[in-house]
Amino acid sequence: MKTSATIITALVLIALGLGIFAVKVLELGYPLEPSENSQSWHIEAQLSFIPGYKPVKASIFLPRFTDGFSIVDENFISDGYGVTTAVSEKTGNRISKWSKRSSRGHDVLFYRTVLYQTDAATFQKNAPPERNKVVFGSTEFSQLAQTDPSFMALSGLIEEASERSADSDTMVDALTEILNKKQKDARLQTLREDRPELSSHADFIALILNHSGAIARVVHGIELKDRERVAHLIEWVEVYDNNQWRKLENSLPADVKGTLLPWWVGDGRAFTLEGGSRAEFKVSVKQHYESQITERIWKGDELSRLFYSFSIYRLPIDVLLVFSVLLLLPIGCLIISVFRQIIGVSTFGTFSPILIAISFRETQLVSGMILFASIVGIGMIFRGFLDKLQLLMVPRLASILVGIVITMYMLNLLMFDLGITAGLSISLFPIVIMVMTIERISIMMDESGFKKTMNTTISSLFVSAVAYLCMFNDQVEHLILTFPELLFVILALIMLVGRYNGFKLLEIGRFKTVDMAMNPNANQKPKA
Repeated sequence: MKTSATIITALVLIALGLGIFAVKVLELGYPLEPSENSQSWHIEAQLSFIPGYKPVKASIFLPRFTDGFSIVDENFISDGYGVTTAVSEKTGNRISKWSKRSSRGHDVLFYRTVLYQTDAATFQKNAPPERNKVVFGSTEFSQLAQTDPSFMALSGLIEEASERSADSDTMVDALTEILNKKQKDARLQTLREDRPELSSHADFIALILNHSGAIARVVHGIELKDRERVAHLIEWVEVYDNNQWRKLENSLPADVKGTLLPWWVGDGRAFTLEGGSRAEFKVSVKQHYESQITERIWKGDELSRLFYSFSIYRLPIDVLLVFSVLLLLPIGCLIISVFRQIIGVSTFGTFSPILIAISFRETQLVSGMILFASIVGIGMIFRGFLDKLQLLMVPRLASILVGIVITMYMLNLLMFDLGITAGLSISLFPIVIMVMTIERISIMMDESGFKKTMNTTISSLFVSAVAYLCMFNDQVEHLILTFPELLFVILALIMLVGRYNGFKLLEIGRFKTVDMAMNPNANQKPKA
């Protein structure tokens, strides 16, 4: 009865999952493969803070209208706040203003937008800007005497940079070298004292270029990277050349290589807040290839809206990025079930290989396996030392955990010095799982010997690698995120595996040997 009930339940789940899947594909036209024909970015900015006992006013810069991007949709989400938007005629900056008379607790202001990346210009170019005035405090640079320390400091920096350069780009190189190598230069100290708001290299470079005769400005923005829960705001310098603003590549941070999205230009922070405290501003980014899904949702028929109400794409981006990993865990569970129940592979722990596979997503497979082996090896040496101290179990496990943390810290420093970026993700390894793995390896080494322990260790790494390859690839991620109803099918398969009680594949040879020993004449051919 239990077997038939399991089969019926599994068939119902499979029919439900494949039925919804078929409707989405055949009726709504959801794509089976991630399409790169229409590339878009989902961007979310959120300002969280604790409101005080007075009216709250907040302003947040919005992404600029710029070449290469088209803003096709944007939303402002808050709890009872009034929202207005405006565009500055002078700078072209877009700003949103939020206000509320009174509020309690913890407030979060959300701004969401969908940007399509295009090759064509999407806005009219601004009129040629006026030449920027170099100002110290409330005094224009032109009004300063040539004997003024600020004048002399700027002139000295420009003269030194000009001698090492031939144009704006090479001058930026020279200025960057000066700013990097001469942090205690008296001229820089003078400028910092007269202009305390100059807090970055980009600010200094723009100031010096403006004084040297160019028209320069500081641009704040983000680098567009897929699956960024917290995108870092960066700065760069643009100069006005041939009737358009041109980005100076050398003014960018060295680790920035991707596409940049301008957010605002000039001075100022990303937000201002009155009537609140403990403000935290963050930007999340996700690349979105499912253009057919987006277009279908925008058309707004009843069926598409119904399915969209259960879609993961409704969630905030930072939450979506978390669930984009969680929704892949059932695939790892299915793989573990097959390897343990049908094939007969032994692993350390039931779900430890899945957690290790998740860490491989950041470190990449080969690097992650090397790091795993290194940490376990060092942990085993430390565990052997603790055995001689005869510690009790809980303090021993706690000591191993501390040793692993120290090991990860030292490996991070070593990897950073060697320029190996994979080491910077080592902290994502599940530390508790590593501790328990080291403990189980040690116990098995004492009870079952070196050979069986190594076989189990290698098997665990192999299953982790297979789980990683099956879980984290573009096709699988697209199918699970776009068609989460396929989880019903995965659940049904796991149930069917759970009812398998036959021989495990790796045990067939062992039981065949036992059978031959008990029945030596079973396989002999009868005499003619």
